[in-house]
Amino acid sequence: MNQGFGDTANLAYYALNGINFKGHNGQDCQARYGQPVYAMCDGVCFPEVDSKQGQGVNIVTREQFDYNGKPVFYKVLVWHLTDDDAVVKTGQVVRAGDLIGYADNTGLSTGTHCHVGVKPCAYNSIGTLYNLEDGNGFYGAVDPAPYWNGLFAEDLNVNLVKKNIITHTFYIPMKRGDVNSEVLYLQRALQSIGYFPENVIPNSIFGPVTQAALFAFQKKYVTNTMSSFVEVWYYMGQYCGAKSLKALNAIFAPPTVLPK
Repeated sequence: MNQGFGDTANLAYYALNGINFKGHNGQDCQARYGQPVYAMCDGVCFPEVDSKQGQGVNIVTREQFDYNGKPVFYKVLVWHLTDDDAVVKTGQVVRAGDLIGYADNTGLSTGTHCHVGVKPCAYNSIGTLYNLEDGNGFYGAVDPAPYWNGLFAEDLNVNLVKKNIITHTFYIPMKRGDVNSEVLYLQRALQSIGYFPENVIPNSIFGPVTQAALFAFQKKYVTNTMSSFVEVWYYMGQYCGAKSLKALNAIFAPPTVLPK
């Protein structure tokens, strides 16, 4: 590593270039020019060119994780990439290990490296993503160190491709207007089989997009009897009850392992 989070050795250099913070707001990883850079998590990509012409990719997670006891989304920033044609496009969904760019020295940088930043985020009432720690003196970033798990993302992706990782047992009925983790699992599950739009980030909110996705799923999997058919068309995706939960579990519930 070239420079860690909170490092203050280069504050004067940053200040001369209009950047004022308490310390370095990420981790600078050693890299050679043109070295492939891979996504460090699953998420949605947002390539960006900053005010100093630094090329980077923001990856926003599609699922929530715990941060200080609260569920949040994370934005992972990967910076100083080559200024060639972008490897990924805005809104592109990637998995950990997918290629997202190549290391370079673009922007405010004195040598080829890969800057990694992590920012806990949330969505406001109109769906705009914002940093939860914007006033912390690091432009909303937190120390990435605790998030490294010792695995190489490129190798992890090879393993993920080999098996279906979408597993969840649904017990709780859901309805339009609900906001909870079960709705998030529902959105992720429906997205994994093509019913929930790929360009929409699951957000735990049972709104019109989730209703439409659930209705499409129900029409295929929950209309095997006349009573089920009537129920599905009566609610039109606004309610996920026992019959829908059973259909979901037939696909997504992990297999039962009987004791030997």
